[in-house]
Amino acid sequence: MSTIKCLLHSTAVLFVTSLCYGQVPRQTSAIASHCEGSLCNLILGVKNIPKKIQTTSAPEVSKEGLLPVLRILSGLSTVIQREKQRNQERSNTHDKQITDLVNVVRTLVTNTKFYRNTLKEEIGELKRHMIRLNGMVTGATPSGVIVRPLETPDLSSAAAVDCAALYLAGVNVSGIYVLQPDPTDNRTRFPAFCDMETDGGGWTVIQRRQYGNEDFFRGWKSYSEGFGDLHHDFWLGLRNIHLLTKFGNNKMRFDLHDWNNQTRTSSFDFVNIADEADNFRILAGGYHGTAGDPFHTTNFGDRMQSMRFSTFDNDNDMSPMTSCARTFSSGWWFNNCFVVNPNGIWYSSPTYGGETPNGIIWNLWYSKGYSLKSTEIKLRPEHF
Repeated sequence: MSTIKCLLHSTAVLFVTSLCYGQVPRQTSAIASHCEGSLCNLILGVKNIPKKIQTTSAPEVSKEGLLPVLRILSGLSTVIQREKQRNQERSNTHDKQITDLVNVVRTLVTNTKFYRNTLKEEIGELKRHMIRLNGMVTGATPSGVIVRPLETPDLSSAAAVDCAALYLAGVNVSGIYVLQPDPTDNRTRFPAFCDMETDGGGWTVIQRRQYGNEDFFRGWKSYSEGFGDLHHDFWLGLRNIHLLTKFGNNKMRFDLHDWNNQTRTSSFDFVNIADEADNFRILAGGYHGTAGDPFHTTNFGDRMQSMRFSTFDNDNDMSPMTSCARTFSSGWWFNNCFVVNPNGIWYSSPTYGGETPNGIIWNLWYSKGYSLKSTEIKLRPEHF
């Protein structure tokens, strides 16, 4: 702005001098040499003012003589206006940049709080994993729960994180044992049946249908807590199943038997059962076997993948028309509705007692609603 003031002053001097003397003073170029840009070009335009003959009388000023100066002043006004506009635009840009910066800082503060809380939770989870790892190395944990002991434990008082830990401790007889998936929390302790024979042993059995002496058409509370006789037919309980998959990658295995003494198997390299807040949603992958993969069927409406558990009193299936659990007398990870239903009614033959296929169904093996004789579902850690 100081440059503009200087040029205004210089222009005024040139204007008055031109009027008084009828010519541009010699100092014009000297004045203009101290400025630059559009304004200087305007000032230098004064040279084009027609020269007048000097007289001792008052100069005659014509309209034509004033035009060059008026053009200069008009141009100067335009330049000044543009400069003001540019300054205003720069100011607006700076204001917007400051506003954007404030918003970014606020976002960073919010995200920092979120990540701090998340990190705190993850650190807690890491500590629990470290306790388990320490137990795997030393053979014990502060709570006395067996993780990977160096010698056979006293089974009358011992608990283990899972059946695989017991097997690695030297326990190779199938039977009922006490498990505690979280070594730091004895509230996670429960009895379970361990299969120490199938495919190398170390399996925690979470479901068995074999004798038909247990009713599986039950409500949410029963399926959450577990029911049945561990020596016969039972469901281990969704809360316990969640705990078994919570602390590391587990494999899942389905053993199926028909009425002709044939067997088929479906195994998965990965399975995870979410907590009750997410209605025990199930995820699985890495299929192997002969019975088919119910998690990734060609018909999306049959897939078990990412389904929540449903019972007749807690419907979480994807069917808009019916309650799958109520219709098919079961509790399961129904979609719309299913391709397998191992928790259906146990019948004493392959046929069921009505039009509704509500038996122990595995349509990837028998596609016409054949009811199987027996099933077992079991879990084992990936690294065993």
